[in-house]
Amino acid sequence: MNAMESIAPMIGMLFFCYFTFAIIRIILDHRFRTRLLLTQSDMHGKLLDRIGAGPDALEYLKSGAGVQLLDAAAFERGTPHARILGSLQAGIVIALAGLAFLLLKGTFPEADARAGMAFVGGLGLAVGVGFVISAAVAHRLSRAWGLLNGRGPLDTARE
Repeated sequence: MNAMESIAPMIGMLFFCYFTFAIIRIILDHRFRTRLLLTQSDMHGKLLDRIGAGPDALEYLKSGAGVQLLDAAAFERGTPHARILGSLQAGIVIALAGLAFLLLKGTFPEADARAGMAFVGGLGLAVGVGFVISAAVAHRLSRAWGLLNGRGPLDTARE
């Protein structure tokens, strides 16, 4: 039995465990954020109901607490830096995993195993490169729209 034949199931199990953990983490994070947003929107709704729609509301929205209220939705999406970096990191990791599968396909004597490794490797490499290209496009657009220097459309509208 070849060394790669004995290690391949362990590698597959590690990938399965990682992706299972990642999916569970994403689901739990989504539930937490959903509850947080519901609580915040309920609190903000009650607060705006008490203030009303007159000059008091406008004055409140211009204050520091009002600015934080308006920025809550923008903050929840994440900063452009964090989103671009996350996409870049995912792209690099997935592309390298795909490349590893492509490099390891030659170690398998069976044609079916080589074809499977080539398919998974090609798919991983394509998805990884797609993430990297997505990060590059997001970076260029964010810089063109003024989101990376801390001055976005909301910042210029408040002045």
